[in-house]
Amino acid sequence: MKKVIWFFLSAVPLILYIAFTALFYFLFMLILRMRWFEDSFLFSSSNIDATLMLAISIASAAVSFLIYRRLKTGSRGSRPFRFTFATILVLTALAFVCQYLTTLLINGISALIPQALDSYEELLDSVGMSAPGFLLVFYTVIAGPIHEEILMRGATLSIAGRAFPFWAANLIQALLFGVFHMNLLQGCYAFCLGLVLGYLAHRYHSLVPACFFHIIFNLLGMLVLTPGNVVSFFVSLALFFVFLSIALKFQKKKDPEQALFLSSKDPFPDA
Repeated sequence: MKKVIWFFLSAVPLILYIAFTALFYFLFMLILRMRWFEDSFLFSSSNIDATLMLAISIASAAVSFLIYRRLKTGSRGSRPFRFTFATILVLTALAFVCQYLTTLLINGISALIPQALDSYEELLDSVGMSAPGFLLVFYTVIAGPIHEEILMRGATLSIAGRAFPFWAANLIQALLFGVFHMNLLQGCYAFCLGLVLGYLAHRYHSLVPACFFHIIFNLLGMLVLTPGNVVSFFVSLALFFVFLSIALKFQKKKDPEQALFLSSKDPFPDA
């Protein structure tokens, strides 16, 4: 019974996010109706969607961070995470590999369910991703990833971790991360990506590496670095796997305490 309660409690941060979305949408509609700030940069027609998403993210991240800190305070002392050149290299290489695998997954799902790709492209167009402005780029590359890590790998994973072993808690937060995107195509790759991000938060006992990885991943997606040619795609993917393998060996040699994979299992309460 306790696990069932904590399972539903793990959805609370996402429910709060939905509540903030409804609240800010109402407020922004009121502002537009009353013509307040109509000449301002933030409420211009090209920036209004990005401003709305930023406002929702800030409010949601603030509440999620309070939940995360409250639950994290009760955990045992953990090894502090520190950025090193080796770790940055590993996270960057991992982001490249995951970006390519995500493209492969998207192409596979699109081939099986063509309408899923149409829905995904319509969603991107609706928020202005076809010609993104500065605010939208800032949200997509910086603000969005940080908010999502605090929401999912911070609050949600911490709540689920109170009653479940890490593997189960990670599945729960990754599933909710997929639901968070409210789109079949995004939901599928967000679930897979959420598993990786959850592991990073657990392994390093910090949201910082997950945020860094997520930012690099989204930046690569914005830059559209994936080759269109099938042969070039798989050659590039293979090269990035080699890059990741070399980076992992370099990290293990130069900074073994920060190695991405450990032989011993760390206790989940420290995550």
